[in-house]
Amino acid sequence: MKTYKDIISIDYFKRDPEKIDKMDSYHFDIDEKNINMIKNDTEVNKCQKKDVQKEISSLFSIAKKIEKENMQDMFCLFDKEDLSLKLALKLTYKDKRYTFYQGYKPFTQMFYQDILENMNSIIKKNK
Repeated sequence: MKTYKDIISIDYFKRDPEKIDKMDSYHFDIDEKNINMIKNDTEVNKCQKKDVQKEISSLFSIAKKIEKENMQDMFCLFDKEDLSLKLALKLTYKDKRYTFYQGYKPFTQMFYQDILENMNSIIKKNK
């Protein structure tokens, strides 16, 4: 059975609220003790895994619900140029399976606000 400890990376894309045509990308590599963050392919920061354990666990719970509701999309369908896309999240597990979520409607789409809050918290703790 998968647990949140099986997550080996998180990819997160969020539309820049100030520039509608710009999407910020974050990649998090997760090992036993640390999380390394790469923002827009340039900035690299690190935090301890234990500092964001709650957020990762919460994202894993959301991923299980997404899978149960059969709401995940194929990652290859992800299009950064789609200006209606507000955020996207990909969780990759040790067995190379993943959960993917695309967010379009901040106030009505299931899990959108929860993902946003958890990812904002992880990003803040990585700065």
